[in-house]
Amino acid sequence: MAIIKFDASNVPAHAAAALLAPGAYDARIIEADLRPVRSGDGRALQIAFELTVPEHLGRIVWARLHIETRNAHVQQIAQQELAALCQAVGVRSLTDTRELLGKHARITLGIRRRDDGDTSNVVRAYAAATSTPLHQN
Repeated sequence: MAIIKFDASNVPAHAAAALLAPGAYDARIIEADLRPVRSGDGRALQIAFELTVPEHLGRIVWARLHIETRNAHVQQIAQQELAALCQAVGVRSLTDTRELLGKHARITLGIRRRDDGDTSNVVRAYAAATSTPLHQN
């Protein structure tokens, strides 16, 4: 057990981010990493997009593409989505996920409702970015 001194009454609680409206948003890829899937039978490419549009500047959304899995249909869809992303950001042949970092794309967001009733944004499509980036690290 670790000793900690923290008084939650002195710090405002972080509110959950509201869903973004379905539509297209310019974004920059800030993370792209292959991770094992929970089932243990493959890997997913997890991509974090930072929105670069003024009204949502800095907001982050994620895509998780199951590019290696026993389910051939899921794998095919994920590989098609990855191909669309690579085409949108001008990466013809991807050999390292770091090649995606800093690239700009226009992502189309939708809303997914889970079986438990929870909702979240989901990336539905990728295209070339349409505006000049506002934020760059």
